Amino acid sequence: MEPQAGQAVNPLAARRLRRHCWRTLPALVLALAGCSPSLNWRNATLDSLRFALPCKPDTAERPFLLDGLTLTIAMAGCQADGALFAVSRISLPSGAAAGPLLAQWQQATLARMQAGPVTQRSVPASTLGSPAMVIYAASGRNPQGEPVQAQLVWLQSGTTLFHLALYAPRISAEMQEPFLSAVQLP
Repeated sequence: MEPQAGQAVNPLAARRLRRHCWRTLPALVLALAGCSPSLNWRNATLDSLRFALPCKPDTAERPFLLDGLTLTIAMAGCQADGALFAVSRISLPSGAAAGPLLAQWQQATLARMQAGPVTQRSVPASTLGSPAMVIYAASGRNPQGEPVQAQLVWLQSGTTLFHLALYAPRISAEMQEPFLSAVQLP
């Protein structure tokens, strides 16, 4: 309460107010630190594909059986804010048809998560270099059997196939938009 003109300030009340402010300052600083974003977006690449991840990615390669072919799949991904963000790449052997391999990869991914009905939405190429994409949205189960939502994209660049995947109990725009809008192919 501000004193009126000509009214004296109670020195005891002023001291109490200052003491209260200094006591609550550390709690305020901690509360503000708790508001720091859990999704710390950074640029990443996997061969020629550029994308963004909200955390430092782990990388791995392993054999991957697709349409009777043993291929090498390279992966980069991380977990943040309860979600899994992953990008994978397969280089096709000479003479392999991309269409059937891509279709089998899509079917295997959706079957593994026991996906219910799948919806699709097309996103046109952007002037910032993002390619045209079809984003598949599905709900299913994660490997532990818990409910999960997924946003999935498959892309082809020459003889290379890419897969972007976002899995979370509930996908928010803060997760999906930066992840999918940062995708760039040369």
